[in-house]
Amino acid sequence: MLVFVIAGVILWPSFQLYVLFPRQEKALKERLSRATTFEDSQAVRMEINEFNQRKGALYEKRIVHLGLDLVGGMHVVLDVDRSQLSEEEARRAPDLALEVIRNRIDQFGVFEPTIQKTDRGRILVQLPGVDRERALNIIKQPAHLTFNLVEEKAKVYDALKTIDERLQAKGGVPATVDSTVSQPLDTTMKEEAVPGTLLSYLRSEGDELDLLIYAKDTANFRAVLEQGKEFWPQGYEFAYGPVETMDNDKVVRVYLIKSEPELVGTRLRRAEPAIYQGAELERANTWVVNFELDREGAAKFATVTGRNVGRRLAIVLDGVVRSAPRIQERIPNGRGQITMYDRRGDKAKDLSIVLNSGALPAPVVVVEERSIGASLGADAIRRGLIAAAVGALVVVLFMLIYYGVGGLLADFALVANIFLLLAVLAALRATLTLPGLAGIALTIGMAVDANVLVFERIREELRAGKTPMAAVDTGYARALVTIIDANATTIITALALYFIGSGPVRGFAITLGVGLVINVLTAVFLTRFIFDWFLAQFEVKTLRI
Repeated sequence: MLVFVIAGVILWPSFQLYVLFPRQEKALKERLSRATTFEDSQAVRMEINEFNQRKGALYEKRIVHLGLDLVGGMHVVLDVDRSQLSEEEARRAPDLALEVIRNRIDQFGVFEPTIQKTDRGRILVQLPGVDRERALNIIKQPAHLTFNLVEEKAKVYDALKTIDERLQAKGGVPATVDSTVSQPLDTTMKEEAVPGTLLSYLRSEGDELDLLIYAKDTANFRAVLEQGKEFWPQGYEFAYGPVETMDNDKVVRVYLIKSEPELVGTRLRRAEPAIYQGAELERANTWVVNFELDREGAAKFATVTGRNVGRRLAIVLDGVVRSAPRIQERIPNGRGQITMYDRRGDKAKDLSIVLNSGALPAPVVVVEERSIGASLGADAIRRGLIAAAVGALVVVLFMLIYYGVGGLLADFALVANIFLLLAVLAALRATLTLPGLAGIALTIGMAVDANVLVFERIREELRAGKTPMAAVDTGYARALVTIIDANATTIITALALYFIGSGPVRGFAITLGVGLVINVLTAVFLTRFIFDWFLAQFEVKTLRI
């Protein structure tokens, strides 16, 4: 009895994850879709965040994980772009990228991922049950973090104006540039600009700290800016912020930053997502990423901030200015904050993962990608459950009809076998795949076969005129050797599959091997114990079997 109680405790997290939590998740999503106010939707999102934290905590416990073919997921092959690397760097790049990607996936919380280098130096990644877009973003993000000083808005405007004048003096605005631009929101700073010039794209409001352009104009703005690159201020380069929503419009900030960074992200010690706690209303209820530099980085950060009090320092991640706060005072502790404008927390969490795992040695490109949709995995589970239920029902009925009381006992042993098998898989944190389900089905067949052997031996003893108690004793004793021999040979095969095979083959071997060991225990010892108790308790004179 104690064994079954322990098995139930072990299986409880799996039951929560696969039976209870999907219902709760569906209910929360329905509540979110019905929310009519911002406050209601925020309240539901907070509940969803708490729910996701509880769900994520379950993955830390011992549960049965579902494989790629059951829960769906992604299969992707990556190649490191080594075109800009030296020969030595190119040789080491795949191993470094593999380690960085593995760290990111581990922190992302994917269990039983397959991450390995192929014989062609590429990286194979198989992730069951993940959001494809989020996973790809985490895997591919280079994560090059730098800190660059930022020029003030007036100087940025002057630089753009100079570039416009030089370009016009050189030959005018190129014809390839779309001169049809949106109407400006505010022109308090901007002079009357010629359509198609850099100044004509500016949508800067008077009280904004930076120059703004519409997100839809970014490509044209970049094109003109690149054509005037020779006229950029010496030692500076232009950079952009992420797309923001302002007055129902999508806008992008334009920065002029020093080309040489003051500090690089290799000195990062840790990064953590958190809800913004400051006084800026536009950042209220958004997530940020707090970071801390190591001792050497903190010392350099303190020097940089001490020398540039009053100036702005841009936090640039992969070429995008995440935030550019003004330095109010020297910062001695090496701590800072990256603005995300993320209200769900997913982006902040993903960025923390990427920063904590380090930068990729070079960009990676996807050379092959296949996705298994959750619907396909769900369909496989549904069909598998139907097949298992039908098969089990037929077996249960056959055993009941053909062996009577003995059949009832065998059916109980069968259920106990599957229950204990799932508990062992959960304790081992094993991943259940379609081949694993096949291993369970084969285990069920072997369990029935063991009971049939026992019952036939008991029948023979009863026909020979022995009492039920004596027939059971002799029947079990005669069948035991045969059962152990049959299961032992199959277990040896399962061991060979486990140590020689890989991936799903090993999953099949685990379920089959563990199932057969439990089979011997339930079919021989558990049913024997119940038989002895039944015969002694009720003084059975005639045993129908």
